[in-house]
Amino acid sequence: MACTCSPSRVDGSHAGDHGGRNAFLRGHVDVDGRCHDGAVHNTVGVSLFPHHLAHSEFGLHPFGNGFLRGRGMMTEAFWIPEGNELFRATIHTQGPWNPQFQHGGPPAALLVRQLEACSPREDMVLARVSIDILAPVPIATLTALAHVLRPGRSVELLEASLEHEGRLIMRATGWQVRLPNVRPPADEPDLPPGLPEGRATPTIASFVNSGFFSATEWRTVRENNERGQATAWARLRYPLIVGETISPIQHLIAVADYANGLSWRLDIRSWQFVPPELTLHILRPPIGEWICLDAVTDLQSEGVGLTTAHLFDQQGQVARSAQSLFIARRA
Repeated sequence: MACTCSPSRVDGSHAGDHGGRNAFLRGHVDVDGRCHDGAVHNTVGVSLFPHHLAHSEFGLHPFGNGFLRGRGMMTEAFWIPEGNELFRATIHTQGPWNPQFQHGGPPAALLVRQLEACSPREDMVLARVSIDILAPVPIATLTALAHVLRPGRSVELLEASLEHEGRLIMRATGWQVRLPNVRPPADEPDLPPGLPEGRATPTIASFVNSGFFSATEWRTVRENNERGQATAWARLRYPLIVGETISPIQHLIAVADYANGLSWRLDIRSWQFVPPELTLHILRPPIGEWICLDAVTDLQSEGVGLTTAHLFDQQGQVARSAQSLFIARRA
C-alpha cells in the first residue's frame, strides 16, 4: 500500500499531515517506520541516507574521513548529556531503516548505563537484560530514567525507560544477581575464532549508509548468507557518552543488537527484518575493546524470524542473545 505522506522536506519532516517525526509522535508510525495504513516510511535504493540530509541539521555527509560532524562541531560520541537525565543523540546513532531514527544499539546501551547507575553494587552483576522497542527512536534529545523494580539481597530487578517529549519509546529490564562468595566448578570456556588482523571488512553496512555502521569497526571471520550464518569481531569507534568510558555491558549490548544485520538472509534493499526486542543473557562482563558475534538467523514460511548469537571476548564466551524479527517486503 502506498503511503499517504508527502515527500520529505530538508528538515526531515513531511509535507503531509502525518509524516516524519510528527507521524512518530502521533503513533502513526510503528517500530520499523511503517505507517498504520500499511505503508513504509523509508525509501530504499542503494543508499538509505537521502542526499538532502547531508545538508540538514547534522551538517555532514554520512561518510568522510572517519568521523562525523554534528551542528558544526566534531561529535565523537553517540550521546551528549544535557543534564536532568536528558541525552542528545548524535548522528552516530543513526540506523538503517529510516534516516530519522536510531539503530537499536546506542539507545539500548544508554538504558544499560541507567540500569547500572540506579543500583551500583560491587557484589552484583547484570545477568539478563531485555530491551523492548515500543516506537521508532528519533535522533533527538531523549529522557532516560531508571529505578529498582524489585530490590533484594541476592537478586534484584531493575527497569529503565527512554522517552521522547513525554512518550515512552523504549524500555529495558535487567536482573542483577549477586556474585558467589566461592567460585563454583565450571567447564573450560568456549574459545572464539581469532581476531583477523588488518583493515576493517564490510558487513551489511556495504549496502547502506548510516551513522551507526560508520561508527563501528567490523572484521569478518566467516559468512554464509544463504544459510543466515556469520561471525565477526566488532568494536565501537567512539565512547557512548561524551567524557565517559563505556562499561563492558554497555559495549556488549550495543554490539549484540547488530546480530540480525550480520547474519542477514534477505537483501536489505528489498526486505525489512526488524527486531522489536533484544534479550541478552550475560555470563560475565567482556574484557577488552573487541566483541565477537557468532550469529544465526532462522526464517519460517509464516514470516517470523529469529536471530540468535553467541558473544565472545578474546578469552571466551561472555553472553548469548536472541531477537525476534518482523519480516516485510519493501513497497
